[in-house]
Amino acid sequence: MKNAFNSIRRDHALEVWHQRTPFIFKLAHLSYSNPSMLIASDNIVSSATGIHQGDLLGPLLFAMAVDGVARSIASPFNIWYLDDTTLGGSIEPVSADLRRVIPALSLLGLEINSFKSEIINLNYTADDFENAIRDIRLILEDIKISPKEELHILGSPVFPMAIRECLDTKNIILTRMTEKLQLIDAHPALFLLKNSFSLPSFLYTLRSAPCYLEQDFLNEIDLTIKRYAELS
Repeated sequence: MKNAFNSIRRDHALEVWHQRTPFIFKLAHLSYSNPSMLIASDNIVSSATGIHQGDLLGPLLFAMAVDGVARSIASPFNIWYLDDTTLGGSIEPVSADLRRVIPALSLLGLEINSFKSEIINLNYTADDFENAIRDIRLILEDIKISPKEELHILGSPVFPMAIRECLDTKNIILTRMTEKLQLIDAHPALFLLKNSFSLPSFLYTLRSAPCYLEQDFLNEIDLTIKRYAELS
C-alpha cells in the first residue's frame, strides 16, 4: 500500500478501536482525536490522518483498522502483515478479491501500490497465465511479473533457488563486514556484528525459511563467522 501508515483515516480507526479495544481507547483517543501539528521550518501543517511515527501502539492500531478488509478476503491463501499483503489461489477469486478490496481500502484512505505489486505463476500453463495477467492488469495496471524462483513472502525466500541466492548474498555481505570489523577493537566489533549490519536479517531468514535444505551454504557461513571469531 502507498504510504499506508500516514494515510489511514483516523475517524474510521477510532471507531474500530472503540469497538474492539475499549481498554486502550482513551489513550488512542487522546493521541488521535485531534489533528497533529507538523512543523517544517516556519510552517505548521495540520495533519488529521495516519498513525504517529514511533507510537508503540502504532502497529496494533493499524492492524485493527484494516482487519475488517483482511477478513473479507475469499482467496484460499490470504496473509496480511500490517501494510504488506499476499493473496493466492486461482485467478477468479483473486481478481474478485482485488475488485472488492481496492474500493474498501479507499474508504479507509488507503491505496494499493501497483508499482510494488507482483504476480507469480505457481502452476498455471503459459497460455492460462497470459490470460490471468491480462485480467489482473485490468485491475492493477503496473503490476510486475516475478518468476516463481524469486518468490519472497515478508522478505523471506520460499523456494530452494531463492534460498540459495539469499544465503549466498548474505554470506558475501557477512564476509565483507567481518573484514572491515577487524580494523577496530574486538569487543565493539563483536557487538556490531551481533546487533547490526546483516546478522539480524540473516537470523530472520534462518528462522522463517527452510534454510536447512542448503547445508553447503550454512557450513560456509559458519566457517566465515568462526574465522572472524578466531581472528578477533
